[in-house]
Amino acid sequence: MRVCQIMAGNEEGGLEKHTIELSNQLKEAGIETYVVAHPDFSKYFKNVNFIGLDLAKGRNNIFILYKLYKIFKKEKFDIIHTQANKATAMAVKLKPFFKSKLVATLHNYKNNLKAFKQADFVITVSDSIGKNLHITNKKTIYNGVLFDETKDLLQRYNLTSLSSHIGFDTLKNTDQIINGLKALPGCLLP
Repeated sequence: MRVCQIMAGNEEGGLEKHTIELSNQLKEAGIETYVVAHPDFSKYFKNVNFIGLDLAKGRNNIFILYKLYKIFKKEKFDIIHTQANKATAMAVKLKPFFKSKLVATLHNYKNNLKAFKQADFVITVSDSIGKNLHITNKKTIYNGVLFDETKDLLQRYNLTSLSSHIGFDTLKNTDQIINGLKALPGCLLP
C-alpha cells in the first residue's frame, strides 16, 4: 500500500508533529509512506519518501496545484491523507483527476467544511471539532493519545497533576480548556 501525507503549511506545531509521528509509524508498519510538504520539513522525514513542495503559497495557486497533480499522477498513491484545511481544499480540487482514496484530517474548528464533505473519509482530532461536520464517513482519533478510554488518565499513569503544552490559537478554543481547568479541585488558575 502506498500512502501519501500532505501538509500545506510551513509552520511548526502540533499538526506537523502529528504528521511526522504518523508517517514514521506507517513506515515502521511496512506501509510505503510518502510526505508532500514544504522543503524545510525534509529533515524530519528521514525514514519516509519526502517530496518537497511549497504548498504554503496558496490553495488556489494554479502552478502549485499543477505540481501537486503531477505528483499524484506519477506516484499513483492508494491513499492520499491531507492534514487540515488547506491541504484538503487543494486535494479536493484535484480529486476528479486521481483514483486514490482521499482521507482528510480536521484539526481545528472551521465554519467552512465543504472540502471535508468531499473526502472519502474524515478523521477529526476531537468529537467537538467534528460536531458540525454532518457526514457518516468520519471517525474521531485523538492525536498522540495511547491509553484505554475506559481508564482514568491520571490513575493509569499514577499522576498527581496533568500538564499540556498548547498553542494559544483562537481556533483551538483554548479559553474552554482554561475554564474547564478552573473547575477542577486543586487548580491554581485565578
